[in-house]
Amino acid sequence: MIGLSCLSESELDFVLEHCDIEDGLKYFNPNVMSILPKEVVKRLPSLDFEIDEDHKMVTDEVIENLDEINEEMIVRAAHLRGFLG
Repeated sequence: MIGLSCLSESELDFVLEHCDIEDGLKYFNPNVMSILPKEVVKRLPSLDFEIDEDHKMVTDEVIENLDEINEEMIVRAAHLRGFLG
């Protein structure tokens, strides 16, 4: 989602028309918007997609505890996604 916020309207239209991004969007946690800069949040596209609730539960804990890096939770979220990044 953050990467999509950098696209122009026509670029976003192209991506949505030609690319299957739903697999990645299910791992987006809307609660992350509370820690993103406002200029990024206002550019995030409004898309309808299903959220992976297991991943959201783990990343909610990461977001709520940003002062303490919890490597176990980060690795659990990565395991659910199938990659660390």
